[in-house]
Amino acid sequence: MKVEVAKHTRMSERGSSLLRLIQNNDMPLLDLLVRESIQNSLDASVSHNNKPVNISFRINEFEAAKLNHELEGAESALNRRFPEKMYSLLEIRDSGTTGLTGPLNYKDIEDDNFGNLLKLIYEISIPQHKEGAGGSWGLGKTVYFRIGIGLVFYYTRILNDDGSYASRLAACLVENEKNHDSILGSIEEKPKRGIAWWGDEASPSTTIPITNEEEIRKILSIFDTEPYSEDETGTSIIIPYINQETLLNGIFPSDTGKDGLNNRPWWTKSVEEYIRVAVQRWYAPRLSNDKYEYGKWMRVFVNQEEIKRESMLPLFKTVQSLYNRTISTIGSNAKCDFLANAEVAVEKISLRNIFSGDSTAGHVAFVKLSKDNLLMLPPNNHCSPYYQANILDIEENGGNPPLIMYVRKPGMIVEYVTSGPWTDGIPKTDANEFIIGIFVANSMNTFKNVNEVLTVEEYLRKSEKADHTSWSDWSGDSFNPFTVSKIQRHVRKHITVRYTENQEKANNYRQNNGLGKILAQLLLPPENFGSKASIKNKKSTENGGNGNRSVRGIKFSPITFEDGQLKVDYELKCKKADTLYLIQAQILMENGVIEPDGWESDLDRPFPLEIKHFSVNKIWEGTNKPKEINQLSISKERQSSEGLDNIKISFVRTSQHEVLSGVRINLDDTSITQLSGSLIFTSSDNKLQGRFVLKENEGAGA
Repeated sequence: MKVEVAKHTRMSERGSSLLRLIQNNDMPLLDLLVRESIQNSLDASVSHNNKPVNISFRINEFEAAKLNHELEGAESALNRRFPEKMYSLLEIRDSGTTGLTGPLNYKDIEDDNFGNLLKLIYEISIPQHKEGAGGSWGLGKTVYFRIGIGLVFYYTRILNDDGSYASRLAACLVENEKNHDSILGSIEEKPKRGIAWWGDEASPSTTIPITNEEEIRKILSIFDTEPYSEDETGTSIIIPYINQETLLNGIFPSDTGKDGLNNRPWWTKSVEEYIRVAVQRWYAPRLSNDKYEYGKWMRVFVNQEEIKRESMLPLFKTVQSLYNRTISTIGSNAKCDFLANAEVAVEKISLRNIFSGDSTAGHVAFVKLSKDNLLMLPPNNHCSPYYQANILDIEENGGNPPLIMYVRKPGMIVEYVTSGPWTDGIPKTDANEFIIGIFVANSMNTFKNVNEVLTVEEYLRKSEKADHTSWSDWSGDSFNPFTVSKIQRHVRKHITVRYTENQEKANNYRQNNGLGKILAQLLLPPENFGSKASIKNKKSTENGGNGNRSVRGIKFSPITFEDGQLKVDYELKCKKADTLYLIQAQILMENGVIEPDGWESDLDRPFPLEIKHFSVNKIWEGTNKPKEINQLSISKERQSSEGLDNIKISFVRTSQHEVLSGVRINLDDTSITQLSGSLIFTSSDNKLQGRFVLKENEGAGA
């Protein structure tokens, strides 16, 4: 193979800088490799059939001298650095993809279309423009050069427009030009760049990929790689001179020492097994999943053994099951997957006044699972889901934080998070339970008030950094809908609402197993009041009235459950200066309360507490005896009150869904000191905690 050494030109990259372009120190190299290589294969999937994309990872050995002899200008340096006979290689091969299409030579480029081959092998920082593609920066491929010594072989087979097949093979080396033992040191002109390519000679100073089938077969035989045949198309990335021990270093905390080796997860002790788990970790939604909606699903093999759905680790079975519940084609098969017996919640994330059509930004599916559900107990003894996600810094005694992930169209998990804006406020579970959730973007929805069509998919894609490990909001042409932060807030609220119930409530549910007992806890006493239903103090008269009009408040009797509804009696002590009162329902959360309109605005669903009937049965005027009243009431069916001119009562509705969430009381007679009566209401979700509070001087504007 002829060599082409990259010459220094203005604003050109050097090998040392290319190796730092996507320097992600938070993620192991093997994870970065799996994410990038599979993403490239999926982006290149063919569209003319329904077959899955096949991707194969293979670790093998090769004879160094045979390979070195093929690389013009590098043979001597390689022989000195690698004197042993056999060394390891890693091959990543796909089929069911287009292969590296496009021109072989720059002079053949038309309309600025470089094609996949030139972009992958000879260019850097040319982004992917395909709708729904995984990549967007053109930098991810630099991870290939960090796996071994910087030497990478590219072999591909494509289908030409005339129906014929063509093979191509080239090699590229990217190294730190400053190293004293650099491979190109003896043949590179100064200033050095540390970059070279090998292929067929195109001119005295340039090369193009080899296209001769016999020459390609000869080089592939060194790697024990089979050529593509029949109607196969695809690409094979071959990385020689890998050091398996080095690739595994740093995956697990270094302070475990030799004694800690046996406590490491089994997949961290072998490159083959680690790749097998990393594929599941990042592509669980699409791996062996024929229900995947946005294109081809994929089959992955590691050393010829397929990663099948039934062999996946429990966390990743959970991820795929949650993902499938957010898509439209799941059908009845949801009852047959890993979460068939679990209580899974799926909530729509709606953002108002952002999109041109449907308000849906995506869906979040989540579940609370026990150690037993996750097969962590004998005889299975699987690691915790945090270890499976490669999150190793969870405090052992602080409770289990939620494990949330998010994904867009390519089906690659962007990130696993246990803290930050995706999870803040979601309650931790005890040591035996885990909350696991996934947000799936509604990729095809479009934004309004933008000059060009912008889908949710493209917005999120542009928000990702070059390593695709997070989403963040971005601005362009005065456009910033803060979509990501709004999605995060809604995800937190949906999960928090579902799991905020405290342990005491859960215990009462298990012990009493009665709906009345659960619902009795729905009504909590307001602040600054005791638990008794009656109002008494030293200045009260024997008839229950109170001449001291500076004190106001409301108390509720114990709750009762009648005919499927909740009933509570109240006593309202009036303040002389006040004539307007509002009895308002609220939902209690871990970090505060949610008002009815706030609930519906944030969660886009009806407020769960609704008043069905409200009555005033007695009134006190000054210190006189109470008067019995029989006709002062309102209900959902009869929402206007009759009976007294000096007291008016009416319902307060939520703005969005018109739920009867409060009662407004208007007193035209300032001599009234106290009212009593009853309130009947229902709850659509008995897992929530709620209360009724008294708000003075808010009746007019409620």
